Amino acid sequence: MQSALNSVKGVSSAKCGAKTGNKAEAVVSAEASVKIADLITALKAKGYTATEKTAKKKDA
Repeated sequence: MQSALNSVKGVSSAKCGAKTGNKAEAVVSAEASVKIADLITALKAKGYTATEKTAKKKDA
C-alpha cells in the first residue's frame, strides 16, 4: 500500500496505519498538485479498494 502511494509523482511520504479487518488508514504528504483521485487510482491499480475519508467537522 505504501509503495503504491509513493509511486504517485509529487508524494513526499506515505505512512500506513495498522490494518483492522479489511481496512487501513494512510497519511500522505504531497505537493498541492497531487489529487486524491490520483492516489486512489494508484491504490486500485495495485489491487486495493480505496475511498476518501473525509474529516469530521468539530462543533464550535
